[in-house]
Amino acid sequence: MSKKRSDEPRFKRLFPGAEPFEPLGAGGGSDEDAAATEPKAQEGGAPSHSCKVRKAARFSKKRIAIVAVSCLCGVLLCGAGAFALALNMGRASMVQTSDMEVGDGAVSYDNGKIVFFEGKKYRLNEDMTSILFLGLDGRAQGYTNGQADAVMVIAMDTSNGNVKVISIPRDSMVEIDRDYLGSDRYYDTITAQLCMAYSYADSEEQSAELMCRAVSRMLYNTPMRYYYALDMDGLGDLADAVGGVEVEALQNVKPAGIWQGQTVNLTGQQAFYYIKYRDIHEPESALKRQERQKQFVHAFVKKAVEQAKGDAGVLVSIFNSLSEYSMTNIGPTEFTFLAANFLGNGVGDVEIYSLQGENVLYDSNEGVDEFYLDKDSVYRTVLDVYYTEVLDEEAEAAARQAEKSIDHVDDASLGG
Repeated sequence: MSKKRSDEPRFKRLFPGAEPFEPLGAGGGSDEDAAATEPKAQEGGAPSHSCKVRKAARFSKKRIAIVAVSCLCGVLLCGAGAFALALNMGRASMVQTSDMEVGDGAVSYDNGKIVFFEGKKYRLNEDMTSILFLGLDGRAQGYTNGQADAVMVIAMDTSNGNVKVISIPRDSMVEIDRDYLGSDRYYDTITAQLCMAYSYADSEEQSAELMCRAVSRMLYNTPMRYYYALDMDGLGDLADAVGGVEVEALQNVKPAGIWQGQTVNLTGQQAFYYIKYRDIHEPESALKRQERQKQFVHAFVKKAVEQAKGDAGVLVSIFNSLSEYSMTNIGPTEFTFLAANFLGNGVGDVEIYSLQGENVLYDSNEGVDEFYLDKDSVYRTVLDVYYTEVLDEEAEAAARQAEKSIDHVDDASLGG
């Protein structure tokens, strides 16, 4: 299946009227700059507009504050009392509601709270909250904020602590908003790779908000108010916080000395390379890296949960290890709520969903892909994560009650 693509260079499509940035190492780039970014250069990075790495420290604002970690310590010390208090204080702000959109062929009642799709009936779980996790490439490029190499939605059921994760290909072609350079020059909505939404803002906080907006739109208006952004340079510290993460290597990762099928306990720089590296000359390298990222997340969560059962202070250690590399809009109240929910209910085996679609090679020299999402697959994932399949009698009763607020009917989808 062929896709229509613009013939103009990718940089010109993304930054119309602007001149390309000076490539890394092309005049003025020091040997230290090149050495410091060697792993990024190998994995391809930002194709047509790479530039010298900005030396200023990232995330000078909005890191996880010491007060948030202190709140978690209080929960650990106070037990059930703190858990009950955290539920009362944080639940109202964390649980988000929205008029959910519906997929093609679906029938919804009561602003999307009851949905009929492919012969099944679903009810919206109104106890859900979502946090958008962003793994950043670590390179603020000239006057842009870099890209998001990893994009995952962490969906938590606040009633029981169950967590599901939606892994989204970074090259998904979606509508992204640009609010860039404080002018109307790049203030618009375009179709581009999802990872690029992080580039078009005047601050890193605003970049994260643009990512939230794009993902919410893609997931049928699922609320996406909270974000946690991690500079991927901190991945080694993350693995070290739990004593390493054991995996069976899915692919060869040459910079780390890892070979497919090898069982390895990932720590430090080896963990960084395993999650971050990709060979841009290998087909679908970004998708293969995404599979390694999912594998790491699954193994990390499992080990962290096991350790927290015996020593809940492990959570404090993890967040402390990431404070230098992270940025979030999760405040102390919400943070305490999440910690209390985690400790009070526990988290079982995390289920990770992958969005399906078609990958199209855009530029073989630079390893640039475009991923076209299968809309039905995306909508099924939304239903699996945020809705609950209900019994016929329950659905019919709810439908009768919501009959006056029907917002969309498709007789064909009801079977005639």
